[in-house]
Amino acid sequence: MCGMKLKLITVLIIGVFWSSGVGLVHASDGPSARMGHSMAYDPQGDCVLLFGGCIWQDNRYTFYNDLWSYSDGAWSEIEVSGVKPSGRFNIPMVYIPDRHQLFVFGGFSSSDRIGDTWIYDIAANEWIKLQPDTGPPRRSDAAIAYDGVNKVVVMFGGYGAHDDTLDDTWVFDFSEMNWIEKNPTNKPLIQYGGHMVYDSLNSELIMYPGHWSIKSNGALISHGYGDEVWRYSYEENSWTELETSPKPRGRYWFNLAYDTDNGKMILFGGSNGGSSQLSDTWLYDYEENSWSEITTQPRPPVRANSAMAYSSSSNSVVLFGGSHLNQATYDDTWILDVETGIWSEIVVENESQTEEQQSIPGFTFSAVCIGIVFTLWIKRSYKLRV
Repeated sequence: MCGMKLKLITVLIIGVFWSSGVGLVHASDGPSARMGHSMAYDPQGDCVLLFGGCIWQDNRYTFYNDLWSYSDGAWSEIEVSGVKPSGRFNIPMVYIPDRHQLFVFGGFSSSDRIGDTWIYDIAANEWIKLQPDTGPPRRSDAAIAYDGVNKVVVMFGGYGAHDDTLDDTWVFDFSEMNWIEKNPTNKPLIQYGGHMVYDSLNSELIMYPGHWSIKSNGALISHGYGDEVWRYSYEENSWTELETSPKPRGRYWFNLAYDTDNGKMILFGGSNGGSSQLSDTWLYDYEENSWSEITTQPRPPVRANSAMAYSSSSNSVVLFGGSHLNQATYDDTWILDVETGIWSEIVVENESQTEEQQSIPGFTFSAVCIGIVFTLWIKRSYKLRV
């Protein structure tokens, strides 16, 4: 389980339910509805971590910088004291297993795209803002992954601060604690909304692209949605396109996760432009260079800008939230059993949550009581013992 400190806002009349092992109090429903958040699996804590996101409601965006953990069918909010990233969405984020940390760069905030670099130290339960000498231009929607052999974060593309789409490749080297631009000669088209994973069984960085465009003298000539697979070699500093057939429809703002047990990349949903959103699920086998579609029912409704992560302990994928074309924003949690290919929705029975929001115009706080649950406003936070 993850986290060491929670803000308690709800108590059951019949008592408080404590999680096994570390004394976390579970919020049975979890995070509020949102899109553009990021998720990653922490194998040491055996939980999925969720950070940030936003919601469009009442003609304004509300940006989140809250942190949640999911394990054993329940969500728990982690309260982190001290400095922390501002609220943001469409966030490049990746888990660093060697350091037991989350790594975050940029995203879209209340003012614009941003270009700050953060790590969340899971064991210490604290956010740390890094101050590298150099760094990528501000952006959101970039593809990012951690190369476990070379111990570097690799990031490609994204949506820039001046509404420009990017095609640059950057690495963050932990030995130097600094960003380095790589400038490979061959690379994918400028794009945003794609995702990248690290294939740990084959020691390969694999990317499924997003919304690409071709420009001349700043003018848009054509655009589309990538459906090819790309491999990046850090040693050779080169991108290689891997053609496959059959394959998923091109898209962006989809979900991508990596099955560390079976060595397969898992793709779900997204948008392929206009009024079209998707709810299909595909598996990519790098060794065979082949895609296969999972066609079982039920499945999550069509959506984009959701997030998901693979849990190795349960051989399953956890998916949360996202948005629909009619501007509805989801707060549902779905589990994909990778072995059977069956999606199952986690049913919410009662609510207990606290959220830290950064919105325009300001901060909001809410709690809902159902049935025998009553809400207490507790002015202090309890530090829970591990």
